[in-house]
Amino acid sequence: MNNQEFKQSVSGAIDKLEKQGKVSVRFTENGNDGCFYYDEKNNTCCIVGMMMPNNDVRKEADDNEFGSGIIYMYKYGSIEWAQQFTLQQVNFLAKLQRLHDAFELGDSFSDLISSMRKELETYDQ
Repeated sequence: MNNQEFKQSVSGAIDKLEKQGKVSVRFTENGNDGCFYYDEKNNTCCIVGMMMPNNDVRKEADDNEFGSGIIYMYKYGSIEWAQQFTLQQVNFLAKLQRLHDAFELGDSFSDLISSMRKELETYDQ
């Protein structure tokens, strides 16, 4: 995927996440109980999950017993979808994934979206 296509895809994923209105994280009284590419219970996707083509790929990523981070999927080929990206693109997606996954109850969702957009503005080849 070239960088222009990548940036458009990431921008679209941020837009979808913003429209969704919340992160794909289950919260319990103990805090963040896990992040999901696709959370069927809450019908939500994370930032990277928003870029995946369908729920089958998202579920495959969530069910991957050997690790489901985008870097792992790329490095070990565990999810074919991830192979379309360059290493630089994967590292950028991992940065967005960390921002998403660190979200806690009480955090500002709009600040998260703004942070992701700011990161995308500074992304370059």
